[in-house]
Amino acid sequence: MAVISGARTLVGDGSRSNIRVRTERRGAHRFRLAQQPRRRSWRHADSVVGAILRADGSILSWSYDNTLRLWSFAGRPLGVLEGHASIVWDAILRSDGSILSWSHDKTLRLWSSEGRHLHVLTGHTDWINGAIIGSDGSILSWSCDNTLRLWSSEGSHLHLLEGH
Repeated sequence: MAVISGARTLVGDGSRSNIRVRTERRGAHRFRLAQQPRRRSWRHADSVVGAILRADGSILSWSYDNTLRLWSFAGRPLGVLEGHASIVWDAILRSDGSILSWSHDKTLRLWSSEGRHLHVLTGHTDWINGAIIGSDGSILSWSCDNTLRLWSSEGSHLHLLEGH
């Protein structure tokens, strides 16, 4: 769930392929992630794990269906980000608007702000629990393999931190 303080907007991840959007002015709004009559393939095929509101007002969601998806605030589909081979656990936005996601498939992926795949970060030997972005754009990830890994802002592996 993401709360955007200035806009007073709440985006909550729902069950299955639903997402709920709430604003103080409009109250609750629920849409089935792009329930378009002829475009049912745009919807997530499995439970939504999470969603965040992007600076441009669009929504990024990720799911058990191994995809991330971009939506307009009104629920219109903008793009499907495919590449992960298993559940997408989480995603964060980088300062330039690009996206970092990680998955049960032991990889992190970098995507452009438009959803174009940029780079796969490989090296973890078990699923990834989380990641953060440093002030210089570097990436720190941690995994069930008991390691942390430091990556450059472009996704090149820099250091392996062991000892846990």
